[in-house]
Amino acid sequence: DSGGMPLLSFYKPPLYFFSRFAPWCIPAAIGLFRVFAHPAADERQRMHERFLASWFLVGLAIFAIAPHQRADLLLPLIPAAAMLAGRELARWLDARPPAWPMKAFVACAAIATVLVAVDRHIVKRQDPIVQRTAEWKECARRIEALPGHPPLMDVGAPMALQMFLNLHQPRVSMESARIALQDDAPVVVAYSEPADERAPPLAREIATLPDPVRPKESRTRIVTNAPAPGK
Repeated sequence: DSGGMPLLSFYKPPLYFFSRFAPWCIPAAIGLFRVFAHPAADERQRMHERFLASWFLVGLAIFAIAPHQRADLLLPLIPAAAMLAGRELARWLDARPPAWPMKAFVACAAIATVLVAVDRHIVKRQDPIVQRTAEWKECARRIEALPGHPPLMDVGAPMALQMFLNLHQPRVSMESARIALQDDAPVVVAYSEPADERAPPLAREIATLPDPVRPKESRTRIVTNAPAPGK
């Protein structure tokens, strides 16, 4: 849909791997090289390491061909790389005195855990996209609190709304939403502005929220014909 061509961004998946999964991506790369340069003598070990190498390399090639690139798409390949890295680190530990490497690994793991916790629980809370997504979560809570649990008619809301409502349903037309709001059966309608020219009649507004990704371009209104809680 974005109009991108395959293979134009073939270099991004390897860069994502080495930048987002440092520093253990280095022993993973060394372990991958060892699979081909110095394969294991034992047949079962060779089968295991070749399986991991194929898992990672073939998957990386698929993502390199695709026009759509994102770092988190590499997550299915990380277990294979992690096992190759773990075996390489085990070799390093066998070749050195066991005391200081273990202390160094524990220290690195502790520092990384603290940094990730600070990033996820403090830094990311200030991110505008995270804050807007939290607003959608609160909006879903309001919809769930409506009497009778009216169904959602999604005309064009961000997928965050259906995700927080634990739904995965097709979108409907604006005309269907207008007819449903004029009926007696309670429904909830989510539609985007200004993309939708003919907005449904405003029975009762639950929320008006900006798009989590494009707040300046689009906003979504949530309306319902259901009575307010407590009425």
